[in-house]
Formats: sequence, structure tokens, C-alpha cells
Amino acid sequence: MAADSMEIDDALYSRQRYVLGDTAMHKMAQSHVFLSGMGGLGVEIAKNIVLAGIKALTIHDTKQCKTWDLGTNFFAREDDVLNVRNRAEAAQHHIAELNPYVQVMSSTDPLNELTDISFLKQYQCGQVPSPAGKLK
Repeated sequence: MAADSMEIDDALYSRQRYVLGDTAMHKMAQSHVFLSGMGGLGVEIAKNIVLAGIKALTIHDTKQCKTWDLGTNFFAREDDVLNVRNRAEAAQHHIAELNPYVQVMSSTDPLNELTDISFLKQYQCGQVPSPAGKLK
């Protein structure tokens, strides 16, 4: 979806446009989403919402790529494990390649009881795992 002109690319979204309608497609094209956790489930969610055509996605993770990620995270590569890359940073480029209309960013800052989560107000949707402590 061309976010600037708000025109829906029928070659890419024709079936989805038929099912959801123009209003829903335009709302999605303006949505910024925050997704924390780039394990197997997180990358599947990221893939699906990027293919759906949101405006921007921020993926978040504080963990480094481990060998077991190669079996659950289809964006993790052996090189990411060897170079001890962060899971969000390792997945960012691969997720961005799925849809050139979607801006994909990564964040590695920890979310814990000391985190001021007011930054989440910039997003229309967010998924954050339940931390051991309370968030402000």
C-alpha cells in the first residue's frame, strides 16, 4: 500500500481488499505496530501483519540468537548465532523484504519495571510479553 498517497495496490492486496474493504485497508495502512519477542510465534505474527499491509512495524527483543532459534525462527541464520546477533536485529531485514511498503524497525532496549512505557502511545497496536515485574 502506498502510504503517502493512500492508494491501495490492487496487484498486491486485491483479495484482502475484497474481504476487508477499503476502510479497513486504509486504517491498516496508517497503523504503527509494536511487537515484542522474535521467537517462533513472534516472527510468524510479524510476517503476517507485514504481509497484511500496515504502515510500520517495530520488532523488539532483548535475547541473542541461539542454536535452537534455527529450528523455530525462520528468519534466524547460522551466521546470526555465530555472531551472537540480537533476534530483532537479525530478523529486521528479512521481515522488511516481505513488503516494501512497510517500514520495519528494531528495538533491543529492555522492558522491565524501570522502563517508562509511555513510548507505546505512538503505536495503534502492541504486543508486549508479561514481565516478571511491574511496568510503569
